[in-house]
Amino acid sequence: GVLFDINDYIYIFNSNENKTIDSEQSVSYTLPKSKKEINATFVAHTYAIINESEDKIEIDLCNLRLDTDAVCNGLESEDQFMRAYAAGGKMDNPNDFRTSVVELKGFETPPSVNAWGSNGAKGRAEWNAETKTMTLTVISNGETRITVER
Repeated sequence: GVLFDINDYIYIFNSNENKTIDSEQSVSYTLPKSKKEINATFVAHTYAIINESEDKIEIDLCNLRLDTDAVCNGLESEDQFMRAYAAGGKMDNPNDFRTSVVELKGFETPPSVNAWGSNGAKGRAEWNAETKTMTLTVISNGETRITVER
């Protein structure tokens, strides 16, 4: 994976494009303010923007992928595809929902986690007291916003 830390925002993304097999990439980083360790594992078309304040970590996660097979196979025009997408379609192919995992290590007690996502996103937060790790697993095709409060 690729990571940039610019002006208090941390950008993590998977640099694979249009690859659906073996596209997973991981990155690890120590957050500068809290010193919590973040380990992110994303598939192609996935990125996160992370902002950290004194008492919380905000993660904006996006992994939007649209199935363009009909366009590529000449069964649908680009115009038809874009009109359907603009009307709210083209985002329901089960193959386009992918799993993203973010681990946050270094909490003394379980943090509070709040999340919401577009397009039927599903998430799970699991606390491991032995390793002091919060593991966030998100299955989505679109945007998910996560707030982790200490």
